[in-house]
Amino acid sequence: MFHSKNEEYLSDALLEHIAEMIQLEHGIKLDGQNYIMVLDDEDADELAVHWSEYPNVKALYVSKDVLLTTEQNALFKNVDIHIIPDYYFNFELREVGETW
Repeated sequence: MFHSKNEEYLSDALLEHIAEMIQLEHGIKLDGQNYIMVLDDEDADELAVHWSEYPNVKALYVSKDVLLTTEQNALFKNVDIHIIPDYYFNFELREVGETW
């Protein structure tokens, strides 16, 4: 994966690769049924509304920026919830001044 350091929105470009990093680190395939990635509050809200359509979820991979509601925590209580770590891209983001 290569992205120019001059790319205006480097962090957005790197987010596209988060799924790949999760899959490599955890040895799973984010398939939207058994393993699901939740990147923002809207994703969490949508998942909660349709939760009954996902009977086989084993794990959720949730951005640290997502704040799950009490209702969502109750719905998702029987699956593993993993917070997506910052360390995937800390070096690159620090290098272009998008984090410290």
